[in-house]
Amino acid sequence: MCRVTRICSWTLMTALVVLSVGCEAPARPVQERRRADKRSLFADASLVPTREGERIRRELALAGELTTALELLEFGPVHVDLELRAEHGSAVVVAQPPAHTDASVEQLEAEVAELAGAIVPELAPNQIHVWLRPRPEPPAPKRDRSWALTLACLGLGLSLGVTLERVRMRRLA
Repeated sequence: MCRVTRICSWTLMTALVVLSVGCEAPARPVQERRRADKRSLFADASLVPTREGERIRRELALAGELTTALELLEFGPVHVDLELRAEHGSAVVVAQPPAHTDASVEQLEAEVAELAGAIVPELAPNQIHVWLRPRPEPPAPKRDRSWALTLACLGLGLSLGVTLERVRMRRLA
């Protein structure tokens, strides 16, 4: 009777360890908050059918063209903002440089400014602003509770081995 309670208690403890490791609540994804930007305000032509709305839709289209061109040149995540007002026009480009390039940051910024000037010819070179941010280092692989799972599996295997050995000994006796 004492052996049975020991086996049951070991089995119960092993099951609890496995359940505590394996039945952890999954991490909830962080919900992204959408900010109000030009695209959300002026994308639908029926909402704001004015000259201002048409100008902004043209800015959005040119910004999309510039973004596509930079992504084809393997620049990382790219953000482009265009303002095409006659007196205060500007282009702002924020991107990550390609991973496998030997060019300096200044050379890459000049190439991006030249490309932006080719896509949006009404902007002067001094109205194009480029910022290249370095690529972040890839994070080290995360090892979540692998030691606990290993110990639980080892304990489960040992308890199964002891149980099988005791059953075999009973049959021989």
